Amino acid sequence: MRVNMQRAPGSTDAGQGRRWLLVMVAVLLIASDWSWAGGVADCGGEGQWVPIPNGPNGQVHSMVTFDDGGGPVTVAGGTFTTAGGAPCSNVARWDGQVWSPLGAGLNGTVRSLVVHDDGTGVALYAGGQFSASGSTAASNVARWNGTQWEPVGGGIGGVVNILASATGGSIAGLYAGGDFDSAGGQPAKNLAKWNGSQWQQVGGGVTYPLGPDDWGAEVHAIVVHDLGSGPRVVLGGRFTRAGTIEAICIAQWDGASFSSLGWLPLDLTDSPSINGWVTSLAVLLRDGIPRLHATLTDNDFGLQLYSSAARLASWSGQDWATEFERTEYWCFGCPPCFPQGSAAAYGVAALGDVRYLAASVRRTYPCDPAQSYSQRLFVSSDGVFELAADQPGFSSPAEPSDLRVGVFDRITSPPVIWMSKPGETLILTCEPACIADLDDDGVVGGADIAVLLGYWGLSGKNVVGDLTGDGTVNGADLSVLLGSWGPCP
Repeated sequence: MRVNMQRAPGSTDAGQGRRWLLVMVAVLLIASDWSWAGGVADCGGEGQWVPIPNGPNGQVHSMVTFDDGGGPVTVAGGTFTTAGGAPCSNVARWDGQVWSPLGAGLNGTVRSLVVHDDGTGVALYAGGQFSASGSTAASNVARWNGTQWEPVGGGIGGVVNILASATGGSIAGLYAGGDFDSAGGQPAKNLAKWNGSQWQQVGGGVTYPLGPDDWGAEVHAIVVHDLGSGPRVVLGGRFTRAGTIEAICIAQWDGASFSSLGWLPLDLTDSPSINGWVTSLAVLLRDGIPRLHATLTDNDFGLQLYSSAARLASWSGQDWATEFERTEYWCFGCPPCFPQGSAAAYGVAALGDVRYLAASVRRTYPCDPAQSYSQRLFVSSDGVFELAADQPGFSSPAEPSDLRVGVFDRITSPPVIWMSKPGETLILTCEPACIADLDDDGVVGGADIAVLLGYWGLSGKNVVGDLTGDGTVNGADLSVLLGSWGPCP
């Protein structure tokens, strides 16, 4: 597939030829329901990004690679009923060719998947908001034993947002974070650890002691990362205390006690009330160095003007730095035609040196709905984030919906990129390039020559027909086309 930015009005200028930005934009064009502006898909020069057909029919929240004895497969968890046309209750397996169910699945949303060895062997664990797999009770966390899902130590008494595996030393165990008050029947405030035989509370958990029953406290993200003095369990979410210490939305656990991890770029003007929170954590390479990143959603309530911001911040080893920020405004009592907006950041992922930021951004124009937009993906390959995708046409003033992005390496093929929003998931893989198929009919032939000649002599970035990438459509491009004559591979 080859899409030219000059032929897509409203497309974003990719600047200094950031080919990965163009990759992601063209990828989104493939799915008509996403209908986002496009660029050139080149898979880093090795092929083109294409959708894996007939994936899950709803939203995916998590994907992992797992070998259950028959070879490595990809497992997806979320909110869906089928995958590849096969009945799959919120969790499904993909072997690179076919989707299939994992047993009876789970009867509610799967929010997190992780591979962990609790001492009894490597196994796949799922966390979320469910109560059973078929006729087997499993309270919000379950383990796949190779043939069926089974409960884990009495389960969790509330929603599990995230599971994380830690190995070695005092932090070793399977961590569960979310919105719950018990684990294995024992008190646990939003954070618990499975040690292989029972659930344990972790340092008193995390709280938000500003309302009844710590209303509002929740863990959204957990990663294991070496911050300079050995591996630590880092957790983020919406809380103001971790154990007995003050920790605004982020903290670290060393196996014995909590400690703070600096001050995130959140609006604290309403303190002690906290209107922002961490939505995800990721350890991404920056200049070859693993660095902790956090996505943030931050709200500020005024008398008339309310703002919400989507942010990405990274930890330098001493403090947090904002790398991206997008703020939208909502006005109460303003003129009827005043534009209204909202923003939230949900996830960040990286493929090589390219970072993808999923930030749901919505702005509505009550008197000109055609200008309204929602759902945005931002991409950076040099530290500067640029808009990669925009879905127009939304006129509802509701909050932006959950937009997620992730990448993972398939064992026997190139990496896979996935993006998901409520009700829809797009999974893409790289196929050999057929760049000379300019009319996208699967065959390089006379029709493609006609397209190329229509752009003959044009110069610039990403011009249709510039098959050599030298910036001009000329005889060299015609030679490439003739050398590719016939059906695409």
